[in-house]
Amino acid sequence: MRIGAHYLAFHSFAEYFAVFVSLGISLITYYTYSFTKNRYLLFIGLGYFWIAILDVLHTQTYMGMNIYEIYDSNTSITFWVFTRLFEASILLTAPFMRYREYKNFNLTLLFFIITSIIIVVAMNFPPEMFIEGEGLTDLKIGLEYFIIFILLVTLYFNKKYANEFSAVIRKAMQYSVILTILAEASFALYTDVYGVMNLAGHIFKFLSFWILLQAILKTSLEEPFALMQKSATTYNVIPYPVIVVDKKGTVRQANRVALEMFGKEESSVIGSRNHKLFHPKSINENECPICKSILNGEVLEDYILTDKDLNTTAQYSLSPIKSNENSVSGMLQIIVDITHAKTLETKVEKQKEVLEYQTNYDALTNLPNRFLLEDRLEHAIQKAKHHDEEFALLLIDLDQFKQINDTLGHKIGDQVLKIFSSRLQNIIHEDDTLARFGGDEFSVVLENVQSLEAVYELAENIIQGAKQPIFIGKHTLYISASIGISMYPKDSGDIHDLQKYSDSAMYKAKEEGRNNFQFYSPEMTLIAMSKVLMQSDLRKAIANEEFVVYYQPQIDTSNDKDVLIGLEALVRWEHPTQGLIPPFKFIPLAEETGMIVELDRLVMKMAIAQVAQWYKEGLNPGKLSLNLAMKQLHQDDFIQAIQTIIDDCGCIDKKYLSFEITESDLMTNPEVSIKKLNILKELGIEISIDDFGTGYSSLSYLKRLPVSKLKIDQSFTRGIPGDKDDVVLVKTIIALAKNLNMKVIAEGVETKEQKEFMYENGCVEIQGYLYSKPIPSEETKKFIISYQ
Repeated sequence: MRIGAHYLAFHSFAEYFAVFVSLGISLITYYTYSFTKNRYLLFIGLGYFWIAILDVLHTQTYMGMNIYEIYDSNTSITFWVFTRLFEASILLTAPFMRYREYKNFNLTLLFFIITSIIIVVAMNFPPEMFIEGEGLTDLKIGLEYFIIFILLVTLYFNKKYANEFSAVIRKAMQYSVILTILAEASFALYTDVYGVMNLAGHIFKFLSFWILLQAILKTSLEEPFALMQKSATTYNVIPYPVIVVDKKGTVRQANRVALEMFGKEESSVIGSRNHKLFHPKSINENECPICKSILNGEVLEDYILTDKDLNTTAQYSLSPIKSNENSVSGMLQIIVDITHAKTLETKVEKQKEVLEYQTNYDALTNLPNRFLLEDRLEHAIQKAKHHDEEFALLLIDLDQFKQINDTLGHKIGDQVLKIFSSRLQNIIHEDDTLARFGGDEFSVVLENVQSLEAVYELAENIIQGAKQPIFIGKHTLYISASIGISMYPKDSGDIHDLQKYSDSAMYKAKEEGRNNFQFYSPEMTLIAMSKVLMQSDLRKAIANEEFVVYYQPQIDTSNDKDVLIGLEALVRWEHPTQGLIPPFKFIPLAEETGMIVELDRLVMKMAIAQVAQWYKEGLNPGKLSLNLAMKQLHQDDFIQAIQTIIDDCGCIDKKYLSFEITESDLMTNPEVSIKKLNILKELGIEISIDDFGTGYSSLSYLKRLPVSKLKIDQSFTRGIPGDKDDVVLVKTIIALAKNLNMKVIAEGVETKEQKEFMYENGCVEIQGYLYSKPIPSEETKKFIISYQ
């Protein structure tokens, strides 16, 4: 369909109107920027100046204008397409430029270069965009759809950052972009340069530019001037700094007090960012609570901010300014300088802190003093009661310290005290309390004591630390310490009694020759020393392999003839001076100190090697049961270590191995246990739960564990058949094992009556003195042969 001879006039009118609007947008945004400070609109305005120039050239090169020697429509269309691509790029980039600092000259130069390139290409090398009689080329259509894509992305980003624009600009930009998309769609669909779609495209473009111009007029001129209608004299009578800001945080007005307070001229304030002028630079504008309240139009009362750079403190209050339509058009910001008041308050607080410090801390060593120590002791007692814990109070006295004061003077003595207190701080744990009790006495509160060995170790470290030489000037001094120790709750639950008892123990240490420590109870000293000595011996024993493995047979009674089905490996310590030490005396210590890992691996290595040897000799010892400590299971290299031990020993199938883990250990961290035990099961190693019935197994975990056998604890076996409670418990364990498709074995069977009870109730595997006590390897071999 043809529009007629007047189409050229319509086209020229529409395009020159668009040029007029573009120039209007450019001029308004540029000359109002000094008080709008809207970098988003300025960026669009600078771009639309060059859009106007390109649209002029598009209009002048249009077919029929005859201004230039142009023989087809490709030049005009090239101007059009590249200009619209340029325009879409400006609209897409604009949201990201709203807070970005840029120089107008640099941006103008960039836009000039882009415009020049478009002019050169369109005038000299226009690509084929339209073929007479055929219509638009694929290139023209593709570029139009690419422009539409850019505009759709622009819509997305405008919506994403919608809260950061005024409602007027937000709506106008969305409508303008949508109309531009419709215009580009029209220009992608026409087949005749004088057709209806071309006409529709120019109408959409006309509307798009007009809506954008109206929004810029309202934002850059109408709203700022509405705020400025508030007379300056009104605010000047207020004796506090008052600043009027618009909804985007731009200063529109400031009274005389505000200008004087901040030392600013009115011309440099109006149109600037409120945050940049009046808020601390250390706070980002996006995170500033005052700026957030301005953006949301919310009331803010007595909000205090300190500017660390200027060393000032101000109190801010915000109230919304309502327009005639009762909508928020700006905010009234009142600032009160409270620096002097804050300075006085800070001085009072510091003086208070100094007094509190002097009350609770020793001036020489900066350690807690006697008063704070009592408070810490009270806290330690309450915590220990709540968690059912123990703690130790150590009283440390420097031996013959008075001689240093008398011979070298108190100045040297004070330096000795400071050096010794520093050594103590390096020795104790961070959670422990160290205090100067007075004179040459110090106290340590060691909380959550797990064992007496920990107290012994701390006391010994303090004694050793005290003996190190002290160098002060030309003097080399040697001191020693005597330590008294009282324990909560064993010795007392009273603070003063604990202090008194530690004092008595300290004097006992001095009586014993100084340079030692004493517990308040003499027997505690002996026990602690005994355990520490055993710990040292145990470490040596592991290194020297001072252990032997005993074996206790496990018997299957289900047949007419009893059958040997396995052996449990049980370690014994062959102490060089004390002889054979049973496991209950050293295994708990090994677990407590972590040495159980090395000990377990040593026993595994010895037992597996011995059983492998018996198999080589043609004997059948059955399955080897090894006790597995939880700390061992949780070692990162545990699986690899087991594999290495088996490979080194050789000649034993993994199906002949079984690991026994106590029920209580297994339940400490069942999730981790399940993962590790599944790996063992995949290797073909059997898993048994030892001492079953003494822990607190969860059935939900029990059915998930890769366990093949439950071992009834000997404490239940011992009461059978006379104890009714034990009878019920044992029957329940046997029934549970059957229901979970697990085997069950009873340990501690010593009488025929116990054996018969187990057999009658379905437990046919037996271990106990009825058959054999734990025996050394030589006797075990004879036992195996007797059952062949």
